[in-house]
Formats: sequence, structure tokens, C-alpha cells
Amino acid sequence: MLENNSWLCSEIINVCMNILAKQFPIISGFQSTCLAPLFDEDKRCWTENFGTFTSQDTPCVQIHHTGKSHWITSLQTKKDSAVYVLDSYSKDFRLTQSTEIQLSAIYSHGKKNLLVKLPDVQQQTNGYDCGVYAIANMVEYCHKEKLNTQRRTKFIEKYMRPHLISCLEKGHFTPFPQNTTSSTDFVRIFARRIECSCQCGKPDVFENMIGCEAKRGRISCTKWVHQSCSGVSEDWYCDEHRDA
Repeated sequence: MLENNSWLCSEIINVCMNILAKQFPIISGFQSTCLAPLFDEDKRCWTENFGTFTSQDTPCVQIHHTGKSHWITSLQTKKDSAVYVLDSYSKDFRLTQSTEIQLSAIYSHGKKNLLVKLPDVQQQTNGYDCGVYAIANMVEYCHKEKLNTQRRTKFIEKYMRPHLISCLEKGHFTPFPQNTTSSTDFVRIFARRIECSCQCGKPDVFENMIGCEAKRGRISCTKWVHQSCSGVSEDWYCDEHRDA
């Protein structure tokens, strides 16, 4: 699978993260990708049958399955409250619903909205190397403990997969081969916000939302919760207005 240009499976991704977790113990993250939520087509809702990602301290780095047959890397430094998502195959720099759920679980820490920045990182030239790039971006951050948001990293794609195999055989990761000449490509950064209005901390996209029905004159209450968190099947009122 590693040598024949196939798409990397979760087992390989998780083995890589386990090695890196031991190699860089001061960095948080490296949780199993199997914790990603699944969408139940019959019930038309997200399920978390295999558990959920847990909140992590900074610095933190994580590889995610987006729910669209694609791997990406997220990270958060100690000096920046924003979360960075590194996507090697992005056309519109947007987040899938599955990714929003995962990022919120790891990084939101109870915030009502989470700022996510998507740098225009190096893009893969094929449709199967997203996992290799996700690992390479993770390794790059672990070794440097910072993200260069000014200049784009230039990995040498033809050497990336052989380097990955070599690192796995040794049980130790070194930075992936890249051009030593300084990149002249400035990095554009796209920003997105994940809304987490409900008291449960999960993002709004996790489930249908309902708003408090209370009004004072023409002003409506601005509190919203997920349908299942409301505990009611009809009109819902927040704690402030329930007994008013």
C-alpha cells in the first residue's frame, strides 16, 4: 500500500502519529483518526459510535479524516488562539461538517466560535498523496514547533513516499525532503469561523438548532441549542426566560 501510490489508510496514519507522540512528548494531539464522527444516512444525523476527540492543550497537532476520502492536518500553537488547517488538496478552502465537529472537540474549549485559518500550503499533484502530505506537514511542525505563514514549504513530492517508508522502518521521523532554496511563494491565508452556540460545546452543524422563543417587545432572545439538547419537542425557552 505504501509503495504502490495508494491512498493511505487510517492504520498507517495512526501508526505514524503514535511514533510522533513518543518522539515529541511535549506536543499534544495525535489522537486516533477513528474518533471522527460518522453520518448515519438512515437517521440523517451524525453519530459518534467510536468515541469523540478530547480537548487538548497547546501546542497541539492532529491529522483528520474529513469524511470526504481526504486527510488534512490541524494545529494550534501556544502563541495563537486560531487553529490552522493544512490541506494539500483544497479548491475552495472550506471545512466539511465532519472537520468542524472534530476541530470543535479538540480546540474550542467552550468558546462560542472558533477561528480557523487555512493557509494556501503546497498542493499535491495527484489524487492519492493527501495522507503523505498530512504526515509531512505534521512532522514539519513537530520539528520546528512553529508554522511559517509567510513562505510556503516546498516538499519534493517524488521523495516523500520513500521517506515515509524509511521513517516507519526506523520508528523515527525526520523532516521530509524539500527544496533548500527559499520559496518565493507568499502564503495566502483564508479564515473561517465555526459557530458553537449550544451549551454542549458541539458545533451548530452537528444537529438541527432551535432558538429560544422568548421576546421582549420586538427583540428576540439570541440563544440557540441543538434539538436533542433542548429536551423538548416543541417551543423551547432558555434558562433565563423559562420561568419568566
